[in-house]
Parts: sequence; C-alpha cells; structure tokens
Amino acid sequence: MTTRYEPELGHICFGNWWGPFQCSELIMAGLYWLGMEIQRVEENIRQEEFPAPTGNVGTSYCTDVFEMRSYCWDTDSERADLPNFKCGDFEVRWYKWLGRGTSMNREIDANEFAEMLDRCLESVRKNESIDEFERLT
Repeated sequence: MTTRYEPELGHICFGNWWGPFQCSELIMAGLYWLGMEIQRVEENIRQEEFPAPTGNVGTSYCTDVFEMRSYCWDTDSERADLPNFKCGDFEVRWYKWLGRGTSMNREIDANEFAEMLDRCLESVRKNESIDEFERLT
C-alpha cells in the first residue's frame, strides 16, 4: 500500500501542485533512468549538452507515449500546473528536482510501472534511430 503524501513547506507556501500519494524509490529510480536515457539520446542527436528534465534545469521532453518536464519556477505560467511526468493517466510531480517532494496521482504496482517504463524508453530510443532527414520533415 502506498503512503499518503505530506507536502513540504515549498509546496504549501508557493502553491505548487502535488499528488495524494508518496512516490516510491522504485518509481523515482525508473524516472531517473528515463531522464538519463533522454539526456543520452538527445546529446547524441544534437551533439550538444541536453540536461535531463529530472533536474532543476528548464528542459522538457515529449513523445507520443509520455511527457517529462523540469520543475516550473513561473507560478503564473500554464506549465506551472502540469505534472513533471505523465504517461496515460499516471502522473508524478516533484518540487525542484526528482526525489524532492515527489508525489503521484494514483497508486501503481511495480509490474504496471515496469511496462510503462519500457514503453517510455522505447519511444525515446526510437528517436535515436530516425535519420536526420526524417527528423527535419
């Protein structure tokens, strides 16, 4: 059973959104891995640094399977209320970086998360195999 999430002071004071459930270390580790794979693939494609959206760096990444974005500092922005990770109906939010004040919108078991993570990783790696011409069109 998942623990209820207790927001930290920053969430409360600055009005950042959070989910009702505490995010497990297993899920955070999987999302960190996904972030590192995004960074690796994007740096290979761009041939320049691309910080993983799991940090406090302002990057975002989107495929037809999932979305991942860094913490949004601009509380007036439309991005401010978007989850940091979304795949289907599963959402994870964090405060400033993955692992700090990390909550999720619903309970999820390890098997469901593993299948979700596999789909997400596959969608990232698919971008690496697309040639430059296809990427530009």
